[in-house]
Amino acid sequence: MVYLYSFILGLLVNKVKLKNKNINFIFFSIIFSLIALFVAVNVITGEGFNRSFIYHVKNDLLSGSYAPYFYIFLIEIFALMSLFFLGFFVSKFFYKKNFFKIRNINLILIISLFVFNPSFVSLIKQTINLTDLSRDTETEFNTQFKKETSFGANFNNRDIIFITGESLERSFFTNKKIDFLNLELINREDVIDFSKIEEIENYTDWSIAGIVASNCGLPLLDTTFYFGFKCLSDLFDEKKYYQEVIQGSSFNFAGNGNFYKSHKLNNLVEKKMILRFLEKNGSENYNTQSSWGFYDDIVFDYSISRVKDLENSKKNYALWINTLDNHPPNGFLSDKCKKISKNIREQLLKTAFCTDFYINNFINETIINDKDKNNLFIVTSDHLLMESQVSKKFFKNEKRKNLFLIIDPYKIKKKILNKTPGNQFDIPATIINYLSDEERIGIGYSLLKKNNKSLSNNGKNIQQTLNNFSKNLKKIIYQKNLLDSILVPEKNLIKFKDNFEMKIPLLMIEKKFYQTSSDIDGTPRMTFDEIVFKEIIRNNKKLNFEGISNCNQIKLFIEKYKVSCNFTYIKLQENNDIIIIELIPYKFKKDLYILSLLEKKIFTIEKNTLLTTFKKLNEDESFFSEAFRNLKIYSKNIIKDNFPNIFNRILKIYLGTKDSFNRINVKINYKTTIKKDSFSKKDIMIAHAGGSINEKLYTNSIEALDQSYMRGVKYFELDLKMTSDNKVVAVHDWENWKKRTEFDGKIPPTLDEFMSNKIDNKYTPMSYKEIIEWFLEREDTFLVTDKLNEPIMLRNIFKDLKNKLIIELFTQESIEEALNIDLKNILVSQRLLWKNNYNEKYLQVLMQSKSNVRGFAVNKDSVYENPKFFKKARDKGFKVYVYGINDFESNDLDRSKNEQKILCDLHSLIDGIYADFIIEDLEDLRQSCK
Repeated sequence: MVYLYSFILGLLVNKVKLKNKNINFIFFSIIFSLIALFVAVNVITGEGFNRSFIYHVKNDLLSGSYAPYFYIFLIEIFALMSLFFLGFFVSKFFYKKNFFKIRNINLILIISLFVFNPSFVSLIKQTINLTDLSRDTETEFNTQFKKETSFGANFNNRDIIFITGESLERSFFTNKKIDFLNLELINREDVIDFSKIEEIENYTDWSIAGIVASNCGLPLLDTTFYFGFKCLSDLFDEKKYYQEVIQGSSFNFAGNGNFYKSHKLNNLVEKKMILRFLEKNGSENYNTQSSWGFYDDIVFDYSISRVKDLENSKKNYALWINTLDNHPPNGFLSDKCKKISKNIREQLLKTAFCTDFYINNFINETIINDKDKNNLFIVTSDHLLMESQVSKKFFKNEKRKNLFLIIDPYKIKKKILNKTPGNQFDIPATIINYLSDEERIGIGYSLLKKNNKSLSNNGKNIQQTLNNFSKNLKKIIYQKNLLDSILVPEKNLIKFKDNFEMKIPLLMIEKKFYQTSSDIDGTPRMTFDEIVFKEIIRNNKKLNFEGISNCNQIKLFIEKYKVSCNFTYIKLQENNDIIIIELIPYKFKKDLYILSLLEKKIFTIEKNTLLTTFKKLNEDESFFSEAFRNLKIYSKNIIKDNFPNIFNRILKIYLGTKDSFNRINVKINYKTTIKKDSFSKKDIMIAHAGGSINEKLYTNSIEALDQSYMRGVKYFELDLKMTSDNKVVAVHDWENWKKRTEFDGKIPPTLDEFMSNKIDNKYTPMSYKEIIEWFLEREDTFLVTDKLNEPIMLRNIFKDLKNKLIIELFTQESIEEALNIDLKNILVSQRLLWKNNYNEKYLQVLMQSKSNVRGFAVNKDSVYENPKFFKKARDKGFKVYVYGINDFESNDLDRSKNEQKILCDLHSLIDGIYADFIIEDLEDLRQSCK
């Protein structure tokens, strides 16, 4: 449809004659924007606008999940533009023949172009699909819905492993065109293969929706995930099962973590925990990640280790594993998958083959390690494969079904094919029925019973039925009260009594939650005022809401705010032209951070004053500038992955040109007279990794500290890491340390192993004990830490250094944690400035805690690229220190000229440098800079 529309648009572009050229231009710009919007959505869904897309727009779509589709989007846009210009040239021919001689043609064309625009058609269709068309569905809903479920009599006490295969629909196993894949899972002898699990458009056609349906037997309506309703995992919890979920990506994305936490899973293992596991075991695979997280082979390796641990415990367990690699449009191809799928051409078929291979091998190995011989395996697909070349080429005319397998090596000796019609809402009921006498949960029925009342077995339109059920379903969603929350400051979130968590900043309007969008790791991308501006002020709603925020962010828009705290509950009520503001800070009481009602403050502010402040805070960046920034990031990543040689050439030219431009800009616009005391400050030189020693860098050794100190340095940066027995030592990274010490054991080493191996066979290593002793012996020195992001631990270990300690922190959570313990001399990492887009408003946020935040540790290039930001930072009293001046591998002393050049170029924008080669005659340097 969209291709035909684009061609017709080209035919008609010369036929629409509005008042002037500007209006004509605006009209067609809107039309083209609507086409581009539809294409952007359609390359993912293949169905235009649907609930899946709407859900992800609200939950982090632009921060990660669109990246794999961007290249396809560009190709589609190119094809549409080609058809448009083809139509345009054809219309030139018809125009000469006076083909269009219809009265009121202008009005007809304008209406037609809007009515038949693909975006408009798709949105109307989606609106109709989601409209409640029922008269009275109460009786039908009560018949279909089971409010309370428990395992019935004769419960079979099994250890359960649930595996959700990303987009691993049943068509991969049954389509004859790709039978060369020889996938193994459904051909096992110990399997029940449910062959008729249909997908329900708008309700189970994206990952978290499919996961919720397969656990709760209910459709996903919002991010509250039916807390209070007993899903399958809640029933296992009642049976005292230990439950854990493992996936290679962050659980913050799309709310996955909240779903699992609110339904009684004991432990959530994501990429950060897997990384720590790999580092602790000295694995070389900790860098083998896609843009989303660890590849599936790493996830299953980790899962095997967890199964062995769980088998040694006495408790029953339920382990949930989510795969990732088979994500459309092209999948994520690991090095291991490349090796075992060499004879397969399409990349997505490679990842499908590997996913099947990994799952099958994992099941077989788990059976070998099954001490009680009671493992039961459930394998499902989260949804059908979304729009991709594979789905277009192989699955287009097929009756596609989701995968649902029960694999029982102890009870099933010959494959069973179950042809009972069903859907993902029936999966948890079927599992419950396999383990007990109960047959229902949510709106699902067991498919082990042929005459069940599954929505797929009653001949009605399931989507319309669910539309009709939506009002009834919303009634069972338990509403949260923000005043009942507990603060977890180190994670920057609040937790309710049932373990449901929400990231801060958080807004609640009419009992509905609004959170910040986040990146793929779940790091918040918006401040509290930005959420208020986006959800309330832009939509001309009344300023009636509740929320929880960092206190510093509240201070940005409420000048009268005087409560001393780090986090606070806030409530606004609009009364004519006055806003009543209620604040209740969180305080530490009885080992918990809870709301201190005794310190509640209430005051008023004029509505117009508050609105003006909000608008001023949020007027800097438009939607399009943010979208363009994301566009640059994603396009760079995709070209890099698909055309590495071309990318490297373009990158070299681009970086060279950009670097030259930035340097010229700084020299012309930010050059100031170098004052006599410009280079005389003690922190102008920070000895990087202790400084160089005999032309060697990154030794982090006592000898390096001694030599730098003799040359007049007072500030010393050390890279800190943990040994395998959890002791802090000074080392840049373990791989390089292993090479330089010729250590032949596992990394990280123990403390004793670390201390008995000299760097380059001559330089003395340092643990936290030697570091403390060295700095205490020299009263005029300061320690600047790098690598470790644990403020409480660092404060406790280096408590004897007191005000001599300067800690660089890398996440907003760690900064909040440091502020909560009133830790002084914090350096904010560059990655946080990047996440906040080098926005001056972030400086305002940090200004609220200025006594604690000393300044920033940034790469030199970021100063060249953002001189305006760093000029403002220094004007506001923040220190700016730059690193990245020299390459890691080279030991050429002539590179000290790089440090001289940086100090001369950036003297008006920085306070000091992380120096490898100490410049002793700074006055001579000042003269040469002139």
